[in-house]
Amino acid sequence: MDEQKARKKTLKRAYKKAKGRTVLLWKVLAVVLAVVTVIATPVNIVLHMFDNTIAAFVGRPVFDSTTATSSCHDQDTAPVRITRPAAITIS
Repeated sequence: MDEQKARKKTLKRAYKKAKGRTVLLWKVLAVVLAVVTVIATPVNIVLHMFDNTIAAFVGRPVFDSTTATSSCHDQDTAPVRITRPAAITIS
């Protein structure tokens, strides 16, 4: 009987030890992802707010809100450029 209890106790310790290692991995992963999310969200918001400024700084073309380019995917037609008015007036 004592031998069975000792065996059960040993198995229980081994189970807890293995479980602790597995849970520790997920805890570490959860903490790392939380930190990355907390850092990435404000950076993403700031980058979207100053998108044109950053594009100009890097050297990419800046999107002009007064003009828009629309192209048809047909092989026969050339792209169509649509120009919007700078200001909308209500009569």
